[in-house]
Amino acid sequence: MAESILLALTKVGYCLAEQAGTQVLEEIKKLRELPSKVRKIERELRMMKSSIRQIDSRIDAEDLHSEWIVEVRKLAYRVEDIMDNFTYHALQLEGESFVLRQAKKLHYSKVFRSIASDITQIEEDIQHVVSLRERYIQFDYSNHQQAAAEAFVPQVRFPQFVNDGELVGINSYRDQLTDWLHNTTEQNKTVITVSGMGGLGKTTLVANVYERAKRDFQAHAWIAMSKAYTVDSLLRTLIRNIGDTEEQTGPDKATPELRSILNKKLKKHKTIVVLDDLWEQRTFLDIKDSFNDVGESRIVITTRLGDVASLARPDRRLELRSLDNKDAYDLFCKRAFANNENNQCPGDLEKLAKDIVQRCQGLPLAIVSIGILLSSRPQIASVWTQVYNQLRYQLAKDDDVQGIINLSYHDLPGELRNCFLYCSMFPQNYYLSRRDLVLLWVAEGFAVKTEESTAEEVAEGYLMELILRNMLQLVEKDELGRVSICKMHDIVRDLAMSIAKKVRFGTTNDSDAMTIVDSGIIRRLSTGVTNVNKQMRLPHLRTLMAHGNGNSTPASSPGTVWSILLESRYLAVLELRGSMITAVPSSVGQLFNLRYLGLRDTKIKFLPHSVEKLSNLLTLDVKSTYIERLPRGIAKVKKLSHLFADCCVDKRELVFECLRGVAAPRALSTLQDLQTFETVQASKELAAQLERLVKLESLSVDNIRNDQCAMIFAAVSKLPLLSSLSLSASNEEEELSLKDLIPTSNKLQRLIVKGKWTAGTLECPIFQDHGGNLNYLEISWSKLGEDTMEKLSSHLQNLTYLSLNKVTIVNSTQHIVIRAGGFPNLKTLRLKDMHEVLSLEIESGAIPSIEALYLLSMTKLGTIPKGIDSLGSLKKLWMVNLHPDFGDRWKNHGWQQNVSRIKEVRMI
Repeated sequence: MAESILLALTKVGYCLAEQAGTQVLEEIKKLRELPSKVRKIERELRMMKSSIRQIDSRIDAEDLHSEWIVEVRKLAYRVEDIMDNFTYHALQLEGESFVLRQAKKLHYSKVFRSIASDITQIEEDIQHVVSLRERYIQFDYSNHQQAAAEAFVPQVRFPQFVNDGELVGINSYRDQLTDWLHNTTEQNKTVITVSGMGGLGKTTLVANVYERAKRDFQAHAWIAMSKAYTVDSLLRTLIRNIGDTEEQTGPDKATPELRSILNKKLKKHKTIVVLDDLWEQRTFLDIKDSFNDVGESRIVITTRLGDVASLARPDRRLELRSLDNKDAYDLFCKRAFANNENNQCPGDLEKLAKDIVQRCQGLPLAIVSIGILLSSRPQIASVWTQVYNQLRYQLAKDDDVQGIINLSYHDLPGELRNCFLYCSMFPQNYYLSRRDLVLLWVAEGFAVKTEESTAEEVAEGYLMELILRNMLQLVEKDELGRVSICKMHDIVRDLAMSIAKKVRFGTTNDSDAMTIVDSGIIRRLSTGVTNVNKQMRLPHLRTLMAHGNGNSTPASSPGTVWSILLESRYLAVLELRGSMITAVPSSVGQLFNLRYLGLRDTKIKFLPHSVEKLSNLLTLDVKSTYIERLPRGIAKVKKLSHLFADCCVDKRELVFECLRGVAAPRALSTLQDLQTFETVQASKELAAQLERLVKLESLSVDNIRNDQCAMIFAAVSKLPLLSSLSLSASNEEEELSLKDLIPTSNKLQRLIVKGKWTAGTLECPIFQDHGGNLNYLEISWSKLGEDTMEKLSSHLQNLTYLSLNKVTIVNSTQHIVIRAGGFPNLKTLRLKDMHEVLSLEIESGAIPSIEALYLLSMTKLGTIPKGIDSLGSLKKLWMVNLHPDFGDRWKNHGWQQNVSRIKEVRMI
């Protein structure tokens, strides 16, 4: 596979389409041959890409082929650099007036001669790499074709049986699966799926149940699925294994006839069929007709993929999870101390054993592999400490662990491989934000727009695909049901880092000191520090991610850091979030290729005017910094799509003005590609500027005065693609009138309002007419009537998230009641800093879909919320900083037992 070549080809295609016929080639005679040379490079790269795809997944471990593939990737990287350099200078020249072009003729002639020379050299190097393969690598195509043919035939290969005594933490799964196999009272429950990431023990579980259950079935078949297959071969294999082969299954039988034969056998014999490790829905859909009306026969499918798991009805899907700490430790002890009495861990090794288990994060395959390794080592602390220190290396070289992850990796399409490897560049145990990943993938060029979708939408699709394939773990969804937070399992990350380094995708450094060997070939670098070595030179660096925690030691010489980066002239992504950077030098404008600049949570106070030269910049993130005003020239960055900027005043949000937006640039309306602007200060000119930003999807405006509401809200209402809107008053006494907020966008689903409301606000069109579209509503620092909850419920039937923060309920006895039938789709309710509230009542039938209830800093709430025990869907309940007597009342009335079914209950 040649993921890097995909990016290079994108550059080539862009140059051919956009630049081949420009004045660049007309004015500089020595570049007349450039288009034909670029086309030749394009053809060579396409052939190389096809060749790599043919052999990479098959003989990836063979040194000669691996080395040759690395050389091709390095060529692709060089081509990408040349194309970016060419595009930048060509666009510069096109933007010059005739007089300036003549004045700079000598300069441009020199630049493009150099580019032409680079391309000539690339042509020679391509030919050399091709000759290397012909000279040194002998590929046996006959064996390859034979192996490929064998891959089309499903294999009858039963895994090693695991006794009940060796199974840990999956008893409930085993009991459930056994029950489903033998339950004959329910119809149309033939298909059962068992899903989860590689290494969770899906095959082990099913094999254990299958071995016992097959005695109760008249026929049985276990098929280890290959990724490639033919429908006929799969049908014939199943027919032969079920037995009673009176009918012939020879080549004269067509597919429909084979389906009919199998269906008859399944009806005649009570059969259990296992399709182990199924990779595509289509595989089963092609034979699905054979399983129609087959009575008590059952088919069990194990898979890593979410879409394959959905082949079964929701109540016949078994999704395996990682082991909890206790089960993980027990499993480890069974393997590591198999020869000890009762598998007991010696006291002096107990802490080390638990540390090792913790590192495996509940993945049974990794736990078993390390346990077996240590069972052969002396039970001495020093020996075990050495293994623990080398745990990443030990797991990466383990054939079973590596094989499981590699199989999933090689099944990924090229664009998903890049995205997957990219996730390994974040720190260990890092929670990955959907928005961050999407914007970074777009900046990297992994996701590009299509006729139907924006680049951001394509990237979101990639993220969903990685989660469905269990390559990433879903942590949290947002109010729209989209992925909000995900993470990468530590073991998966370790192996992904190993692959990334091997294929020259990127290098990740988790330690406090950075040691780089051969920095000249580093393409992407992730490190936890910003104090890079003074002698380090990274001329081909495309990405630098240096995540900090806000307490990092400042670089001994910030100028050194930037001077090193400025030598990385092709840098596309610079992420310095949370680092101690205090200033950005004006020389940053020389990074012509920069597409993503992340300075969130740093201590910078201003951006230099030279940022106007960053003509390729797509995302600028200076949120939670000390910046109050953007440089005037920011409006010249025409490609800017996502702008995050605000000055943090109080992270604890104890004061009204906890953050302050930036002043709008005068020529803001020229940023026609802007999709996100968070946060901009209200002004007299803002309304006219916003009207022209027709691509805006997410907007946050603060410092709004009452006399500005009409114009600003009318302008905002005209934005056709708006999906998220945040509005904040200039101070806690300023009233916001929402009567002119009449959105034309039917995509507006998220609304945040901070500040007082004018009388009758709940009767405004945003709630009355548009309320059915809102899914997310956050209200803070406001005074509302006692009928507010009832009105909100009646207007906002589709609301899934509701937050009231520092909200005062006026003219009432300070009791909040959620009426029966209220908020039918609400999943999260958050009440915070409502210090006058005395009680909360949830009537029967109210908030039936609620999953999370947060009661925070309700200092007078002393009674247990009435009706809380009737919330059957509740999964998370937080009760923090309530009335001093609340905890005692909770315990005395035995409420902990009443809500024991809730997975997470937190009370402080």
